[in-house]
Amino acid sequence: IMAASNTLKARVPARPGLGHFRAIADLLENTTPEGETDLGMVLDGEVERTGRRRLVVVLSDGFEDPDLLFAPLRALKARGCSVLFLHVVHQDEMDFPFDGVRDFRSLEDDGRLVTEPHLIRNIYLDRMGKHVDSIVGHAKRSGIMYQRMNTVEGLEKAFFELLRRGLT
Repeated sequence: IMAASNTLKARVPARPGLGHFRAIADLLENTTPEGETDLGMVLDGEVERTGRRRLVVVLSDGFEDPDLLFAPLRALKARGCSVLFLHVVHQDEMDFPFDGVRDFRSLEDDGRLVTEPHLIRNIYLDRMGKHVDSIVGHAKRSGIMYQRMNTVEGLEKAFFELLRRGLT
């Protein structure tokens, strides 16, 4: 397992055993999101390091160019890896339920927008829908399993859904 932004931040090498699960859980629990992420670039540098016929699970908000993000995922798939893309979103990102004057701040940079949400709701929802559709389409065309993970429901529900569908 790896944690990355524009660079690789941490790695837990693959190995068997319950102790390994604890190391993965610790990494996930102790990793703090920071700055912009170019996951496609980081993954591109990892393709050759990844063994053949591995299970690769990617957790990402997907807020980057899907063409650049999915190129290394397709390369992993070509190496015989099973690739799962867990698309991490908050329900508010999908529904945009905001009212009144709001101050929207970027989590990745100093970007900020103060507006009344009803003025931008339709534009936002249209763009977000197209972006999600693009990610789903890239995954489908690449033979990569896609599962949306709602942060309100937690990681467990997304993993159980993947297990229910079959990890192939």
